[in-house]
Amino acid sequence: MNQAAKAPESLQVLVEHLSAGAGASAASQKEELLKLAVLPRLLQLMEGQAADAEAAYAAAGCLACLVQHPKWLAEVNATGALTNKVVAACLGLLRGCHDRSRLPAAQLLLLLSRQPALVPRLEPCLSTLLALLAEAGGPGWAGGRQLSTAAAGVLQALLEPSEYEPEPAKQLRRQSCLASGAVGMLLGLQGASGPLLLSAAACLRFMALAPGAAEVLAGDPAVARQLLQLLSRGGDGVRAFVSGITWELAAAPLPAQQLLEAGAVPALLGVVQATAAAAGARSGKKGSKGKKKGDSSSKDGAAGKAGQQKEGSKGAAAGKAPEAGRQPASELLQDPAAAAAVALCNGTGALHHLSFIDEAKQQLGQSPQLRLLVELLLHGKADGQTYDNLVGCLWNVGLLAENGPRLAAAGAPAHLVHPVPARWNCAAG
Repeated sequence: MNQAAKAPESLQVLVEHLSAGAGASAASQKEELLKLAVLPRLLQLMEGQAADAEAAYAAAGCLACLVQHPKWLAEVNATGALTNKVVAACLGLLRGCHDRSRLPAAQLLLLLSRQPALVPRLEPCLSTLLALLAEAGGPGWAGGRQLSTAAAGVLQALLEPSEYEPEPAKQLRRQSCLASGAVGMLLGLQGASGPLLLSAAACLRFMALAPGAAEVLAGDPAVARQLLQLLSRGGDGVRAFVSGITWELAAAPLPAQQLLEAGAVPALLGVVQATAAAAGARSGKKGSKGKKKGDSSSKDGAAGKAGQQKEGSKGAAAGKAPEAGRQPASELLQDPAAAAAVALCNGTGALHHLSFIDEAKQQLGQSPQLRLLVELLLHGKADGQTYDNLVGCLWNVGLLAENGPRLAAAGAPAHLVHPVPARWNCAAG
């Protein structure tokens, strides 16, 4: 092993061997390397990138492979000083001139970020991560997409709510990202898909929790259109986070109008249509299941919904559906039906907020999906907050006299077809 540590070529062979290995044999080899106490030497090579960039690259790749083993992760986390040293070495590689070294450094930080207790120690990486993501749209080397994915994953961990950090610390980072133009950068990631798109959507959602975020997002009218485009580019996890942003923004007059003009009503109805079946299946299976970590019904749920207004605040009551803005993105990936349920909840919440605008009432009343909203309400496929969102939305739709017959034709109950006395009704205009 001493020979391998001294020779970059041998160290690179070791990286390839560890990467290709699997099962008990690979785990055993990593444990044997741990006994040789090679961590200080690997860090020394990473820190000496100016003298030998190839050795630093190989050392970073080796450590990124090794840290996937629980005992190696515990070794890196043995003391705060050692963890800080690893983070500093990775940060040096990310800021260096050797492009290939950035990928293993970012992947190593991503592995550390999956340990919530370690995330606060990644704070110094924030500006560098944003700079890396800003470069993602241009031409790059073969691992560019992997680098962007890792960087976005670490950024997500720095922004998402966590029980290991006070909310004010998260809010400072979110505000810093907003001020640095991260919204446009994340929305502009060219061809983003899969984990990269999900992390970008999650970062945008968490940034929207910062005080004043609505004003920042409304400062560029193109943001509304770009957000709505994301709804058709990703799966239910992306839909959950992006529709959560629209729910947040639709609570303020200017962003709500921008969303409406950008086509939010048909886009959100598309989310409802795409997620209703899966969310309904999950609703039918829930039965007596208790609160799930990340639900807005949990004790700490309200803190993660900073800035949520109107019906969104009802999530603190027992039995409400989760809202994407509280739980980490990883939790949405663990249960696809849960992601669909969150997307449905957020989509109907955004429609409810938009339905306070007469133009949105008209669009909803004239939409073929009006019947779908009524069916979700009446046939048990919506519960908790989603049910409240649908009731509020359809109630508002019924306030336009011309929508009464349409609601009746869709099978809506009488109290929604005629939500107020006839003399209170007004025609659109």
